[in-house]
Amino acid sequence: VYLSLKKKAHPALSGAVLGLACLTKGVYLIALPAICAWNIIRFGLKAGALNSIKFAAVALLVILPWTAHNYKKYDAFVLIEPHIGLSMFIGHNPSATGGCDYYFVDRDYGKFYSDPCLSVTQKDKIAQEYALKFILNNPARELELFVLKLSKYWSFRTHFDMNNGPYPLRKFLYFSSLLTHMVLFPAFILGAVFSADNKEGLISPLMIVVYTLVFTVLFSAFGRMRFTLVPFMIILAAKGAAMLPELAARLRRGETSGMKGKLALAGALTAALYANFIYQAWSK
Repeated sequence: VYLSLKKKAHPALSGAVLGLACLTKGVYLIALPAICAWNIIRFGLKAGALNSIKFAAVALLVILPWTAHNYKKYDAFVLIEPHIGLSMFIGHNPSATGGCDYYFVDRDYGKFYSDPCLSVTQKDKIAQEYALKFILNNPARELELFVLKLSKYWSFRTHFDMNNGPYPLRKFLYFSSLLTHMVLFPAFILGAVFSADNKEGLISPLMIVVYTLVFTVLFSAFGRMRFTLVPFMIILAAKGAAMLPELAARLRRGETSGMKGKLALAGALTAALYANFIYQAWSK
């Protein structure tokens, strides 16, 4: 993203960096369509599409040797890691909760998961088929799961409450991170809302929207999977915090033209986050 923001864009170099990032963690591949879309928005259809093709082609070329290694190892096409189908199944099965829960393991429809006669790729293929079948046959439940995933993905809670080990300062780390999120999230929402009409600044909100949709629609969702968004959230939070004095001064002077709708949207999203936190704390 930084290389793309420079006055002279470097789509090939950006693609190489993304490809290397994907080899460390496959979840970074979700950024590819977001950056391609941003290139088109920023540079126009012709130049943006050309940049996107260069960017995507180089990223995939960097990944290609690992894909070839996977084909040799699994005797099947596996782009990066053979867990996409299982990740989908976790989010789309009769016992799904929206989070990363494995309640299906003890059910008849989840027996394939622990079947020693099946290879990793065979299990992944079965999981993907089951997930797609569940999605098509249960639209009402899918809508409910979408809301649950959205609630879990944008929770103030952190991964500290997932680790029940007796590590030092566990409660302190949990509550300090919780308080940090309660301050950081409203600031980043404010920054995101006021960045939406800026072609260069749009990449951060766009990345957040794409990742949110992918996890809430395709997979399971929980706060720990926001780690890829941390840089963008911090950038937007810094912008939101820096804007506060100016916004306060304009509000005192009654100069609300062009900002009333944005402030209302930021306020509504922030209220939804706090309402979600209250709901989760109450249901806990």
